[in-house]
Amino acid sequence: MIQFWLIVAAMLAVALLCVIVPLLGRGSREEDMTVARAEGGAVVLAAIFRTEMAELERQAAADPPDAQYGNARRELERRFVDEIGVQPVSTTVRTGSVVQRAGTAALLLALLPCAALVLYMRLGDPLAAAVQTDGTAGPDDSHAATQGSLDAMVGRLAARLRQQPDDPAGWTMLARSYAVLERPDDAAAAYRHALGLTPRDPQLLADYADALASANGGDLTGAPLEGIEAALALDPLNPKALALAGSAAFQARDYPRAIQYWQRLEQAPGVSAAIVGQARTNVAEARRLASGAPTIGSERAGRLPTIAATSN
Repeated sequence: MIQFWLIVAAMLAVALLCVIVPLLGRGSREEDMTVARAEGGAVVLAAIFRTEMAELERQAAADPPDAQYGNARRELERRFVDEIGVQPVSTTVRTGSVVQRAGTAALLLALLPCAALVLYMRLGDPLAAAVQTDGTAGPDDSHAATQGSLDAMVGRLAARLRQQPDDPAGWTMLARSYAVLERPDDAAAAYRHALGLTPRDPQLLADYADALASANGGDLTGAPLEGIEAALALDPLNPKALALAGSAAFQARDYPRAIQYWQRLEQAPGVSAAIVGQARTNVAEARRLASGAPTIGSERAGRLPTIAATSN
């Protein structure tokens, strides 16, 4: 995690240098040229002044100096002072320009990292960075970091939903997060909120039934079975509802009915090959039990956990 942010900081520093150095350097070069031009103009004016003053002195040497000579000398000096006095304005311009560019650079230094961070938090994957570990971290360390991050995110989602309860998608996400964290009671409560807003969603009904059964030790009778039947009434080919219905019939030792549900599951659209394989295994087990043969493993194996953990 620390290594990730060090890399981010280094990349930001390089990006800032690429922007700020040319900004300051370009202005300095331009100002140096301006000053050079200004200084060159002053040199030319001084040369002209010396030439005119030498000419005036030559005339004065040829003829005795009079009042006209004094006036001409003063006028020449005044004109030179007026013309050369324009030059310091460039220094003022240069100072103002430096301050302006320095302010722009400071603004970039403040805003560019903040903008990059905001953009990453909105479009990136902070959770992935939070759970990164180095090569020396063991599985237990990685699991603890992931668990802590998920708990924090789920807590923030729950807090938001307390302020904005009319969000069925948010309640659904919260319920499924609780299921991942193995908190079935909290998952069932969140599903109830979601179903209160969208009561005719077959997937939500199947998920709610699964959460209720998990909170009751895997027992699918009662309220879970009612939710399964409601889901199948709305969508007869819902994979999760078919899997749970087969498990409920299997628990009740109604093996022919369990076979029927799991065979329908094999034909349901969009079902993965792994689920089809599990359904066929359960069908074979139910047929053995229906024929009076000894069971292989626990009868609760018909629950199809891979489907129960899958949501659309």
